Amino acid sequence: MLSLRHVKQEPLLIFMLIAVTLFAVDYCLNHNKKAEITITSTTRMAILSQEKELKGTALAPEEEINAINAYVDNKILLDEALRLGLDNDRTIQAALLRKCRAILTASLQEPTDAQLEVYYAEHTNEYMSPVMLDIDQIYFSGDKKVPENFEIELQRLENSDLLLKDLQLSLVKFPKISEQEIMARMGKDVSDATMKASQGKWVGPMNNVRGTFFIRVVASHKGEVRPFAEVKRYVRDAWFNANQNKIVQQQIASLKANYKINIAAEE
Repeated sequence: MLSLRHVKQEPLLIFMLIAVTLFAVDYCLNHNKKAEITITSTTRMAILSQEKELKGTALAPEEEINAINAYVDNKILLDEALRLGLDNDRTIQAALLRKCRAILTASLQEPTDAQLEVYYAEHTNEYMSPVMLDIDQIYFSGDKKVPENFEIELQRLENSDLLLKDLQLSLVKFPKISEQEIMARMGKDVSDATMKASQGKWVGPMNNVRGTFFIRVVASHKGEVRPFAEVKRYVRDAWFNANQNKIVQQQIASLKANYKINIAAEE
């Protein structure tokens, strides 16, 4: 059996005894302690008012009781979710951030046409129509083999009609076609190569699951600024996003004064 003298000579043992004592005290004090949910008269009125608004008519006594009980049930579930650390879930955090941003920017009013026109004038580069190309296309279906030296002959001949006629192929012309349209018709690899191609030169062969393509850029048409009336709804969305972000950043800047931020250096 350990004597008091032995206990005094063992610091670790003293620490363990203190820890056990504190744990026992905490257990006795909090084991039967229940979390409290208090419904104040103000909260009760708010719950019933919201429920009445949703229903559209006055609430019966039983409906009032059900509304209060539903609030308590949801409060219990919310507290349990927080206890379990579900607020650390990325999806929930994203929803909370959206809600917080919405609250911070709730005062933002619908912009006037004049405000939108100013924003449009300052960001015209964002409302350019895409570059359009006039292109020629020669296409070999997946089961049709490209003849040997076809590419060389194609580049050499100014008029490729005879070469194509002998191979029972046709030249397809696409006037004013965009990069997105080329991608949809022929695939991304073909659209990427076409957008980089020199005007007047055949590019190919380009093979993908759709077949084999040879493309020649005949002309290029620069994008133009789309009229305000045509892009007004996009301008409105962009204006809202820009001004919401401005408000949120201002709020964050003021809130940062309440935080001490430590960022580890890169190892």
